[in-house]
Order: sequence, then C-alpha cells, then structure tokens
Amino acid sequence: MKKRYCFLANATTCLLAASVLFGCAKKPSEDKGPSAENPRITISGKPADMAKYYNAPEFLECYRTPIAPPALDLGVDLSTKSLQELRLLRNEIYARHGYLFMDMVLRGYFVQYNWYQPIYWDSLYKVTLSRDEAAYIDKIHSLEEEHLKMNYVELSGRKMSNYDNVVNTVQFKVIPDTLASLLRRNGFALVKSDRQQLFHVYDENQYEAIPHYVTVDLYLQLMHVYYSNLLRRIEIDKLVPALKEGLANLQSQAVELYSKCRANNSILVDAARFNAIYYSVAKAALEGSADNLPSELQKEFEEEIARVHSRNGRGSSFLKSDLFDYSQLQPRGYYAGDSTLSAYFVCFRWLELAPMFISDDDGLASAIVGAYLLKQGNGRVMPQYAAIDGVASILVGEPNNLSLNDAIPFLEGTNTPVELSSLLVPDKLGGLKKKLVSLNSARIVNRAASELAEKELQKVPLHFMSARYTFDGEILYGAKDRLDY
Repeated sequence: MKKRYCFLANATTCLLAASVLFGCAKKPSEDKGPSAENPRITISGKPADMAKYYNAPEFLECYRTPIAPPALDLGVDLSTKSLQELRLLRNEIYARHGYLFMDMVLRGYFVQYNWYQPIYWDSLYKVTLSRDEAAYIDKIHSLEEEHLKMNYVELSGRKMSNYDNVVNTVQFKVIPDTLASLLRRNGFALVKSDRQQLFHVYDENQYEAIPHYVTVDLYLQLMHVYYSNLLRRIEIDKLVPALKEGLANLQSQAVELYSKCRANNSILVDAARFNAIYYSVAKAALEGSADNLPSELQKEFEEEIARVHSRNGRGSSFLKSDLFDYSQLQPRGYYAGDSTLSAYFVCFRWLELAPMFISDDDGLASAIVGAYLLKQGNGRVMPQYAAIDGVASILVGEPNNLSLNDAIPFLEGTNTPVELSSLLVPDKLGGLKKKLVSLNSARIVNRAASELAEKELQKVPLHFMSARYTFDGEILYGAKDRLDY
C-alpha cells in the first residue's frame, strides 16, 4: 500500500531566510498492514518468542535489558484523531514489537521512548501481531483513508494542500500559531534565519531527516561555491607560484638593466628605473619585500609600497596619475580571509590597474621596456604570463584594454639593450604609439565628472595585465552617468 502524505519541508531564499512549505507526495508506507502484503508482518494467536533476540550480543550491547512498553488501550476513541496521530498510533504497534523503521520521521519519533528497542541486526526478523492488534491496525487504516481524501482543500478559489494532514510536525520542536496560520493560508512562509550560507539549512535538514526542496537560489549558490573553490585552488596551486617566479625574474632583469645604463642620461634609463620600481612594488606586495633595489630608487619604492599597503587615497606621482585609486587594492571576498590570497590579490590588482600612459613618450618607453623584459625573460616568464592571461580570459572575461601583451609583437628582433635603446627615439615612439592606440578596443569606458578626470581620461593607459570585459560590468558602467572622481 502506498499513501500520499503531506510533509513540512525547508529551503532557503536569497535573503538567507528559511522558507517553509508543505505539500503532499507519495511515500511508501513503512508498514503495509497486517496482511500478506508485508512479508515482515505475521499474525498469530500467541505472542512471539523473543528470548533469542533478548539474549543476542547485539541486543545486550545496545539495550542491556528488555524494557516493556506501557499498556496500550486498543479501545481508545479514534474519531477525533488527526492523520498524524493515527499514523503514529498505528505504527506504535510495530514499534512495540521491535520493528526497525526506515522512515526517519517514525524512527525519530519512537526513538525518544526507552522501550523502543528495534531488532536492527536481523534482516529476516518478523513482527508478530495478535489478532486484536491486527484488527486495531485495520481500524486505523480505514480512518486514515478517510483523512487522505482531504489532502487538498479549496481555499479562496485555489486548490491547496491541507495543513491538517501534515504528518511530520513532530520533527519540529514548536510551530508558532502565526507560522501555522501562514502555512494553512498560503502553503509556505518565510522565517527569519541567522544562517550564514544558503546550504546550511540543507545540512540541518539532512541531519534531522527533514524533507527539503531545492530552489533556484540554491543552484546559484552551489555554482558560486564550486566556482569560488575552483578559482581558489587554481590561484593557490598554480597562479601564485607562477606569479612569484615571474616577478622575481622581471624585477631582477629591470634592476640589472637600470644598473647597466644608469650612467647614461637617456629615456632608456628612466624607463628602466620605472620598471625596476614597478616590479619591486608588485614583488613586495606579493612576498613582503623586494631585494637588490639600488639605493637611489629606494625612497620612491618605499613611498609607493606604503601607499599600496595603506589601500587608501588617490593619486600617484610615481604612476603620473592624479586619479589612481589605492582603495581598489583592498582584498575582498575569500581573498580577505587568507594571507597568501590577500597578498596575491593586492599584487594582481596592482599589475592590472597601475597604468603606463603611452600618450607621452616617457610612459610609452616604460611600456616598451616592460614588454622587452617580459619577452626576454628566462624562457619561462612569457609562457607563465600567457598562462595567467589565458586563465583570466576563461574565468573572468576577454581583455578590455591594452596590456604588455599588445606591445610585445612590435619588439620582434629586439634582443639587446642597444637594440632596445634604438627603438626609444621620438620618430619610432610616435609610430609605435599610433599602432598601439589603434589596438585599443575597450568596451567599458570611464566617463569623467570633473575637469581633472577629463584630463586624465584623455591619456591612453597600458597595463601589465589587461582588465577584463564582463557584460555586467558594462551594464553597471552604462547605468552610471559619470564616474565621481
């Protein structure tokens, strides 16, 4: 026999409130009645011999001694009993005979009584009912069938599940009258919750064996959790080590190039100086320090790394930017809870946001030297850079602005400082500038709200790593008339 019972169920909403609803669903009955339908039930005129079970090692270890249940009045008036009460009374007969319920509502209810001692170890165990008990169960079955005809009721012109037929309210410590009223009227209710994550209620449901339903919110939460953990593992296991190795090489190369040419008063010296400090800031943000920086660069480096660590304020004389926002380097989300990921976030955001303005020759020269150092590398830096860039494209989005990757093709055949220096002359820089600007296809563009911002936005920035295009980012920027600089 299968019955269609009504159960209370839990879920969560995007507001982190618990949502409670109930509905009717088919559920196999734990007991198919005192008939041949259930091979685990027999009817006899005499009591079953339980001695072999009471003396079994499993019984003695778990229960120690048999406990007799209180006397049961088989003549009790059943006419006023609810469907839940009838179901529990019927199954109490089986519970008294050591029946192991697989239905967690029934097992959870009867386990509160010390006399409930199920014979869990013997899969062949049969409950033996007296004829009076069998008749009592038959009587309850008939009354249950009448109740089940009322699983659905008409309410305000709608067919609703009948709250009076819910059979698992015993799983809840208390159901306030206001909640019961809402469930009766609407079929669901929202309840304030202090759970921190959407899935917490499902964990509790699983532990308490309370039915639950899955919402769209949960699917989105699971996707978010999966994506976050996947990204975390990729970053910790792959990207952080690659970034450390790459920055160590780039910073070392930049310092070496500066040291070789610092005696000359040329644009190459200034560009090498910029890169030495730029990569030292990135390395220090990631690892806490930067080694081998010449003493004459130390002050400017220390001032800049202090601003980076402060994550506060706007404007950088080093970057020649009046609007560079250091608060954008503040770790957030899961990055904020881990020291390694926090440092990685600051470093990566610096490389993504700190600009080299190719609108003027000095900024363009710095970008060309940065691309040169990346290209020369040690045989591993460029592949690592490409791998990080590729991962960012897959996980976040396609590039939205110019990066060193765009400048590298123009360095074909440039393999020495002398050849590099020959590129950094006004005529050649002018040609490179035009070619790079023509590649700029940013889809998300800031709009100025002040003369200062307008002046800065006339400059063309190039970054170590490109920012990424996301459709929601474009929508948000489009919804805002002006950036409030």
